[in-house]
Amino acid sequence: MVGESTDRCWLCGGSAGALPSPRALLEKDTFTNHDQVGAPNSDVVCAACVWCHDERHVELQQRTGKPVAPKFRNYSHVVKGGEWLPFSKGQKAALCRALLTQPFPTVAAVADSGQKQIVFRTRVNPAGANTGWVQFEELPLYVVPLQLTAVICNVEKLYRTFAKGEIESGNYSQHRVLDYGLVDWRCDEAQIAPRRGSALLSLALFLAQREEDK
Repeated sequence: MVGESTDRCWLCGGSAGALPSPRALLEKDTFTNHDQVGAPNSDVVCAACVWCHDERHVELQQRTGKPVAPKFRNYSHVVKGGEWLPFSKGQKAALCRALLTQPFPTVAAVADSGQKQIVFRTRVNPAGANTGWVQFEELPLYVVPLQLTAVICNVEKLYRTFAKGEIESGNYSQHRVLDYGLVDWRCDEAQIAPRRGSALLSLALFLAQREEDK
């Protein structure tokens, strides 16, 4: 397209800005998400995308206090009230609070594997909103905090006895069902069953913790 080669960021599709970088800086041999780039005909990437793809992120190191600069993609990233909040997988309780308290984040990118670049796919929510979009790995989902809170609570009740894989699949160990109590299990599983296979349950399973881990 005429003008697209320099006006828009190849990766996110937004404005390339005044000081764009060559597309080749981010289009490595390992990049596999060509179907998700925002401006496939562009030759440049914006400064924000370059910043988010830093493999040795000095500013992230300063925020986290790590002895070695970490990779940006190893962390979940939330922007809330104009503040950038990075979270490691060991900070799920804090990440949960950031997602469930008002106002809703303007940006919420939740990483599980730490191997995928997900920020460029994340939708920006209006400032001051009470609900909004979360990018969980490759799954975009619209989150209503009260709804997510309820699902997390349901998961955490079962997680006291069962493994997350059992809750996710619905294939429960019979002896653990007996330990849990058959009546209680039927009641609590009935709350989870309609959500099974949904992005909302996947996010809740990721965020859920046992009491001793909080």
